[in-house]
Amino acid sequence: MAVNTKFEAYKLARELRRNGIVATVSRAVKNEFGEPGDIPLIIGTFPCLYHTEKVYVSSNTSDASMHRSTVNKAVGTPALLCLMDSVVGLDLEVNDIISLSSNSDNTYEVVEVNDIQNWGIIADVSLREVDDGDVQL
Repeated sequence: MAVNTKFEAYKLARELRRNGIVATVSRAVKNEFGEPGDIPLIIGTFPCLYHTEKVYVSSNTSDASMHRSTVNKAVGTPALLCLMDSVVGLDLEVNDIISLSSNSDNTYEVVEVNDIQNWGIIADVSLREVDDGDVQL
């Protein structure tokens, strides 16, 4: 059975209008030596849905008594669901900085852009939270 890609794109676009947030993309401009500069350049904005993906992490520990233990835990990693046209139009790259309209305190770095089902209509942007070293007490 063939997939109606226009209908799938319409469903996501409708959900983005209803519940989406705006992501602002900025990129560090490189200086004459190819190093990232201090002032980021705003590339553009796109509508998206913020979600988290569960990643399972295992850590092995042992002590002096040769007692070994393995701890498995689920860690949520941030991601954005959006239309592929938005990502391609902005030429989104790994290490671009994203700030979200719903959470202005946090900034994120692009880790990977995945084409869902290889249809070329829906993108899932994997993120990593940027630690700026500013501790809020």
